[in-house]
Amino acid sequence: MESIKVSTRRQDQTIHHAVLDGKQLEALVLEAVARAAGVTIDRHSVRVDRLYLTSRMGSTGSEFEATCTIIVDHQAAPAAVAPPPRRPRPRRLGGHRGGRGQSPGRQGPDTDMYRI
Repeated sequence: MESIKVSTRRQDQTIHHAVLDGKQLEALVLEAVARAAGVTIDRHSVRVDRLYLTSRMGSTGSEFEATCTIIVDHQAAPAAVAPPPRRPRPRRLGGHRGGRGQSPGRQGPDTDMYRI
């Protein structure tokens, strides 16, 4: 958002005065509506659907209104971060598997008992 230019005068009191253009007003409205809704505008799943300022003459003078619609797309949530790949557990080759009557397999210093 562009910075707001404020002129200041001081006599017996300090007077601050600023004139905001339409874009600055829209930015203020958007920020206020997002804060009231608890939404963060800069997320990829959030978009502004409608934002406009209107004025009309009413019976008591000019009436001003701002309309702002913010949409949060829950389907566009970021993809889950994949967990790091798991290191495979070693598989025991041959050997006893806990059943009765099975051979314990070959075992010895020159036998490769585990394969990764």
